[in-house]
Amino acid sequence: MDRLSPKPERRPNGPPLSTGAYSSGLQEVFSLSRTLSVVGDHWSLQILTLSFMRFSRFGDLKSALGINSPMLAARLKQLIRHGVVERAPGRTAPKSYEYVLTQKGRDLYPIVMAMVRWADTHMDDECGPPSSRA
Repeated sequence: MDRLSPKPERRPNGPPLSTGAYSSGLQEVFSLSRTLSVVGDHWSLQILTLSFMRFSRFGDLKSALGINSPMLAARLKQLIRHGVVERAPGRTAPKSYEYVLTQKGRDLYPIVMAMVRWADTHMDDECGPPSSRA
């Protein structure tokens, strides 16, 4: 192996987490897949992150994300269908709506923030970690 090749990764002998009451780790894999099917795509995670910062109006989400209207509408519809976000009457204009997190959506906060911290720690690039960028 030459000096430029990365070291082979050492893998632990046992499972990384206790499987608890599960008879195998497969249930954990299936649960993770179910979660990712709801919030695991690029846009849904970004919508959630902005929702944690109190972005709730369609136009504000669209502008902040740089997403097209049909894609944003589809992602919001999916989050609504799964009970993560709900559509509520707008406070600022008649016949307007806001998209607000439900308790189920708010419960995702520590998970999303853990992913942000992981990225800040491990996803350095030529600009440095995201938290040090201006």
